[in-house]
Amino acid sequence: MGKLRGYENPVAVASTASDERPTGHDRTKSDAENNADRDTTDRIPTIRRLFNANRYATKKTLAQGILDLALLASNAAQLKYLLRIGESHEFYTLLLALIVSSICLQVIQAIVCVVLGLILDINNVDQQKIADICNNVCLTIIIVTVAINVIISAFDLKDDGTRHI
Repeated sequence: MGKLRGYENPVAVASTASDERPTGHDRTKSDAENNADRDTTDRIPTIRRLFNANRYATKKTLAQGILDLALLASNAAQLKYLLRIGESHEFYTLLLALIVSSICLQVIQAIVCVVLGLILDINNVDQQKIADICNNVCLTIIIVTVAINVIISAFDLKDDGTRHI
């Protein structure tokens, strides 16, 4: 059995040659023996060996999901506050339209991401073009949502001028 690059266990490696099957009397090798057995062209720097692309992608996706939920919760809180203060805010209609459109876009983005992640198979050649389109739609929705939320934050809901201390 061949070695997987970057996944050798330096302590518990069977006494095998490059692609031989292990014999019944395997023993645990020392670090010196393992280092001597390694091919010099097959050496991988420690930093690369520790990097796992799947783990990185999973953590990145999880972090993005948490940020998306935080933005949705923020928009819901802004909508609740705007509805509570009512039309006394000078930009009530504009802010209401922007907050509702931001929430709707986030829901659409979630649906597109579910389609992209669960329904489409990027290893299937027939579905790759559809997956690419869904990915571009998702990116466009994210950019528009960010722009809308920047505009919402410019109208500072908390300082509406109605409270005087």
